[in-house]
Amino acid sequence: SSTASCPAAMANTQRDSLTGQPYDSTRPSRTGSRAACTVRAMSNPSARHERAAKGYKFPTSDEALLPWDEAEQRLKEARFYWLATTNSDGSPRVRPVWGVWVEGCFYFDGHPRSGWARNLTRHAQASIHLESAEHVVIVEGVGEDVERTNADLGRKIAESWDAKYGRLVPDTAAGGIFRLTPTRARGWSESLTDGTVWTFASDESHS
Repeated sequence: SSTASCPAAMANTQRDSLTGQPYDSTRPSRTGSRAACTVRAMSNPSARHERAAKGYKFPTSDEALLPWDEAEQRLKEARFYWLATTNSDGSPRVRPVWGVWVEGCFYFDGHPRSGWARNLTRHAQASIHLESAEHVVIVEGVGEDVERTNADLGRKIAESWDAKYGRLVPDTAAGGIFRLTPTRARGWSESLTDGTVWTFASDESHS
């Protein structure tokens, strides 16, 4: 018989955050997967000036760095994010996603069997880039499919998501969500003179 009328199957039906199309949100089973991510990024990462080939106007000292709180504000306010993952053959995959920056991590949603989601199960390293090339923020880190969050974090994610998009709010405490925990970030303005690299440490104090 068809599963379309099965209550359990219907309960797992959500909608893609970009297209609004319904999909079965049941997470693929994975050996060794955790019920919830327990890594939290530092709120105050260490900073240094960007380094590049001769000719770029990046700063040569740490006196004119871009403040992390300014870069973090850009991450919070952005509406669309470019997510980069690695395909099984080593080629890059870049896709736009919806998401929110909450408690030092990037939370994003989409079909759990999409190409980029499958990529994260094979190769967790990923990065996001904001739309703007005038006010650049690039975050590199570890991506994963968090099967559920605690209720407090789920509420914060839902409130931030609803305030930004006004629809398709994920129920992360029940249905899970994807998370990118930063290890390094880069940011600069069009002039390049405030080019900054931030490095993050992590702890096991959050879920």
